[in-house]
Amino acid sequence: MKVSRRDGVTFQSYRDGRKVTLSPESTVQAQKKLAADIIIPLDHLPPYSATRLDVEDSLEMTNHWEDRSLREHLDDPRDQAMYGVVHGALEKDLRARSMDFISSRPFDGIAVGGSFGKDGHDLKQLLEFLAPLYPQDKPRHLLGIGDIPNIHQGILNGLDTFDSAYPTQIARRGAALQGADKKYINLVNARFKTSDAPLSPDCECSTCKNYTCSYIHHLFKASEPMAAVLVTHHNIYQMQQVMKVFRQRILDDQI
Repeated sequence: MKVSRRDGVTFQSYRDGRKVTLSPESTVQAQKKLAADIIIPLDHLPPYSATRLDVEDSLEMTNHWEDRSLREHLDDPRDQAMYGVVHGALEKDLRARSMDFISSRPFDGIAVGGSFGKDGHDLKQLLEFLAPLYPQDKPRHLLGIGDIPNIHQGILNGLDTFDSAYPTQIARRGAALQGADKKYINLVNARFKTSDAPLSPDCECSTCKNYTCSYIHHLFKASEPMAAVLVTHHNIYQMQQVMKVFRQRILDDQI
């Protein structure tokens, strides 16, 4: 893969070996063709091990790409929004610099991206630092974080929306979510071989209404694709219920 400030990102297709280039402009056009409600500009993500100098260079490139992406979007905004992405890894001054840059442009919202560190503690510290820096008139989105404890932490620090493949990824491994205050159960575990219980007590999803833990355990052991489908449906339903609880807690001034 080749990264260029001018051209964007060039890589080799795994399908036919041809070279593919994604520029700031072409990624915006691709998202417009998809009719995306929220467009995210092309950005550069340095690895967790990156030096401060690497992070600074990455941030400069991202800012350049974001300006180009925004110009491309504003030429034909339609009814779509574009969020600017705040980068800077764990370097707080670079995060603040990035926030200032995004806030000075007519983006429709703020997305927090980049490296969040090695664990939840790093993420918590970063979100607490960013909390007072957001523009008050724009929505705030956390990119790629979807587990319940970190969503809770994000809400406590002023974030509005989240996106992640987490509920579906863990479903493919047999993990069924258990609501806001618990984590998940692993249906591949032998203890569910004879369990006639639903995946989660009191869950109203169609999976829990129609299937038992033992049946889905059997599907996983038999390598049936339907196992992941059923648990995915359950996990998405659980996430919807969790977010409903969080919204009500906000309305009740409990968060």
